Amino acid sequence: MDDPVVFFNDEEISTTKVKLLAEYPEKSLQWEGLSCSDFSPAVVGDDEVIARQVFSPIHFDAELNKLKPLALDDVFNKGLSTNRLKYIDENLLNVAGESKALRDCSLQEERGKNPDRKYLGFVVAKVSDIRDLLEDQKSRAFAVYDTGLETQIDHADVCCLKTGPTLSLPKKAAKIHRRELLSSIFSDLIAS
Repeated sequence: MDDPVVFFNDEEISTTKVKLLAEYPEKSLQWEGLSCSDFSPAVVGDDEVIARQVFSPIHFDAELNKLKPLALDDVFNKGLSTNRLKYIDENLLNVAGESKALRDCSLQEERGKNPDRKYLGFVVAKVSDIRDLLEDQKSRAFAVYDTGLETQIDHADVCCLKTGPTLSLPKKAAKIHRRELLSSIFSDLIAS
């Protein structure tokens, strides 16, 4: 865990990188100030706004008009994929969401499942608000990294810096609490 570019591009740890980041909190926070991608235009600034694409039926409860827990669950394993609105406009973000929904439907069909994925829009959050979320009122709960991709320089990952219990909550309850904290920062759905 010496080079953030190598770390964030290592396929072998792609689904467990958040756990590794949580084991090294000081280094994990330092990496927010370093480029984590060869394709990134810049480190993610506190003043930036990021967007999370939302898909039905997995991310959104239409009856309750709110995000489902699964919409933010990647924050605990591989990192929550987001888009930096400083580097992509809303129209292109929506086009990318529609394309992803079509790809996901094709994969579902190939696996013999009902292709039900639909792109609904996105939710947004200010990076400083995410970085200000504290665990037990003293240590940072989340970090935001510039993880631009060759074909998507606006990509950023939000990662949970804590994976175990808190001082007052067992592990499962702590995870639910962290998800609710993060969810409270994101806006209502902005429909495509």
